[in-house]
Amino acid sequence: MKQLTITILFTLLLAACSNTPKVLIIAPESNHAFNTIYSDKSVSLLVQDFRANRHIMQILKTDKAAEIINSKQAMKAVVKKAFTQIFTQQGLTVSLANNDNKANINLYIDSALINVQQSLVKYKASNEIVLRVAIQNKDKKLNKTFSMHGKSNGPFKADLAVLERDFNQQLTRLISQIVNDSEVQQFIKQ
Repeated sequence: MKQLTITILFTLLLAACSNTPKVLIIAPESNHAFNTIYSDKSVSLLVQDFRANRHIMQILKTDKAAEIINSKQAMKAVVKKAFTQIFTQQGLTVSLANNDNKANINLYIDSALINVQQSLVKYKASNEIVLRVAIQNKDKKLNKTFSMHGKSNGPFKADLAVLERDFNQQLTRLISQIVNDSEVQQFIKQ
């Protein structure tokens, strides 16, 4: 009887472990050193998430409901933290309040999704990240859209860790592209 009870408890424990929700960790690399290009300049930073759906990944299988996977931290918080760190490294003082005496930077997350088509013997994955930058500096405005796309495929089941890594690398490159954009830099310096 004791052995049966232990077996049942072990089986229930295994079943509980197999049903843990999956989450992705979205964390662009922040170990790059950026040059100081701004001196004695303050900006306000506002990040807004305009995506229709807030999940990061969807896995589509024929004749089955899509499996939706969220990120551990909200995409808005990840983007805000990354830009705040980099802008600070570049010499900006970053605040949250809009002010007529400094540049106001609005970042809009228009897309951030990994789409996986999963079949029995292979998968195809595509991802898209679209960030829109709107800067108002005194009476001038700059609007610019930056995007990054990726595709991968392979045999069997998609490896979520690999897709997560690829997404993070692309997000890192996109953020770097924005903060190093000469037009963005010149507009903030005005």
